Amino acid sequence: MLNLNKAQKQIILAVKIILFGALSWFFLHQLFYSGVNTTLTILSVLALVIWGIILAISSLLIEKKVIIYLAFALSLLSFFIFFNGSEEVFGEAREVLYYFIVLALIFLTLIWYRSRVRKEKKSKTKLYFWYIFKRGLPLTFTLICLLTSLAYYFSPSLGGVSDVEFKLPRDLFNAVMTPLGSLIKTRLPLYDNDMSVDELLTMFVFTTGDELSDLSFRPSPDLYDIIQSKGISIETLDINELLNDEEIVMLLREEIRKQVNSSSQAQLTKQRNEFSQKLNIEITGNETLEDVLYKLVNTQINSAGGTYKKYIPIAIAIGLFFSLRILVIILIPLIVLLSCLTIKLLITLGFANIEKKAIEAEILEL
Repeated sequence: MLNLNKAQKQIILAVKIILFGALSWFFLHQLFYSGVNTTLTILSVLALVIWGIILAISSLLIEKKVIIYLAFALSLLSFFIFFNGSEEVFGEAREVLYYFIVLALIFLTLIWYRSRVRKEKKSKTKLYFWYIFKRGLPLTFTLICLLTSLAYYFSPSLGGVSDVEFKLPRDLFNAVMTPLGSLIKTRLPLYDNDMSVDELLTMFVFTTGDELSDLSFRPSPDLYDIIQSKGISIETLDINELLNDEEIVMLLREEIRKQVNSSSQAQLTKQRNEFSQKLNIEITGNETLEDVLYKLVNTQINSAGGTYKKYIPIAIAIGLFFSLRILVIILIPLIVLLSCLTIKLLITLGFANIEKKAIEAEILEL
């Protein structure tokens, strides 16, 4: 170990406070502005842990207030190098004011933490580093969690969240539709899950016997021949009698598909457009009934939730704060433990040392 005097050692620790503080903000900026990924998340947490260790050790070892307070201030102000409010995600750079308020609170808690550490150091006849370091760190890191959540709220990562269209998970929707499809088949035996909207409209004409606008169902002569071969009279044709025969049902479905391909597209388009206007969704005709209902449900959800979309970024930022707060509960013991081990290492290397001094004490006796 180099032969350094006490002032030089204190300056080295102060520089490390500034360096790792800035490094923490750098990785945080990369995480929020370049895209969240595992590597940046790990680096951000690691830099924060190392910064916490240095803050704890420096609060114990740096005696000159001017040095450590300046280090605290510069490490916190380096935040504005990366989060300066130039990206006006929400139309104005008001986030700088919020950042400054939280940073000022962090600065005050660091001063308070340092005074607690120094007080514990002086009041103990034997140094218990675990007890000394753990005093005040949770409050400091809670405010850092608040600052992190603010930075995330104003980052581009959340800037467009309120404009994102909500979509119900398709697997969940399909699971709900399965019993509904069975119910439809009991009312419309010709219905098939793979049937398109155009085929569905044509099927409706056949099963009801009505014509929708100019759309009609005209069975082919071959289908008439098959029906007659089953002993069913064409003159007294009963739709229910036809639908009781599975073979005829299969043939009718195939006939419907042929009718769609051969019928006038203008007729189908007109009927489809009327259907689309009633539901207020776009329909091309190739969708299945499930596809149409899926579009309709998502449209209704987004329409109803439009008023509350602006609150989504706030809710996510609040959720992030509480998630980070849980992480801090895990990290604080780790930071304290590593700080104790680092102090032991510094003592071993000769950077720090323990001196035993005689202390005068007043003792009241009879």
